[in-house]
Amino acid sequence: MSDAGEPMRSYDLDELMVRIIAGHRTTDDRLSAFLQVFLDEVTLPIEATLLGMPVEVTEFDYFDDGRGLVARCHRPGADQYLTLADLVLAPQSVEAWIHAAYRQFLGMKPHSVLRPPGWELALDEAW
Repeated sequence: MSDAGEPMRSYDLDELMVRIIAGHRTTDDRLSAFLQVFLDEVTLPIEATLLGMPVEVTEFDYFDDGRGLVARCHRPGADQYLTLADLVLAPQSVEAWIHAAYRQFLGMKPHSVLRPPGWELALDEAW
């Protein structure tokens, strides 16, 4: 793998998505599994954008109210929870790769990303 990362391929995201949700039967359990991967694999805070505006993500959570996964985001004058799927993350980051699989799970088109060089998902069998 090159230092620049590999271009996103749909089947790579499918494989990552299946590894994350394997054994989880309900949508709630699958969303909780994605949340756990974000919590385990992403070091916060991270930078993101929403509609082209920069925000700092300080927390991930899951609200069972139809929004799915959310991110607590801060920008000057505002601190709020935003729908995680609406954010755009740095394209060659671990968080963007997981985010792309999450958007694909939701039936949304993933943002363009590069697979992070040398990164592999280490799943904890406990979840």
